[in-house]
Amino acid sequence: MKESSSVLASAGIPFPSANPAASRVLSAIEFCFGAFIVIGHNVFHIVPNEVIVLSVLGLISIRLRDGNWSAMGLKQPASWRRLFLIALVAAILRVLLGQFLIEPVTGFFWPKPIAPALANEITGEREDRIGCFVAHVDVCRFRRRDRVPRISPDACS
Repeated sequence: MKESSSVLASAGIPFPSANPAASRVLSAIEFCFGAFIVIGHNVFHIVPNEVIVLSVLGLISIRLRDGNWSAMGLKQPASWRRLFLIALVAAILRVLLGQFLIEPVTGFFWPKPIAPALANEITGEREDRIGCFVAHVDVCRFRRRDRVPRISPDACS
């Protein structure tokens, strides 16, 4: 016989409350609130950035429902050495594959990537470079939203 798979029958996944109907109503309310946030950002422009708001609300929801951060995987790793090794290998693979595989292959379809026009003129201390980056991101954000250049046409190239 084939066993039926159900969340209700699974002992490993606890419900956030003893009442599954209340849990589903709470999920529906969360869904409607999330839809309001997304529509409020994309249509009515009353919410500044829905990604941050939804991320924070999702973290709060999981914390309140399950009672701890480990329910979503936020716990101390079993081996820090293994974790750093995986991160190092992933970073090396990302750089090497991007440089020697992705860029040459995409070069057949799209033009080669170029740095922004003023990138070589950024000099000074680290704080100056970070300030220039933040200003560039801010200019690009407003240019993209309004479709009007704020500083120069090549500021967001």
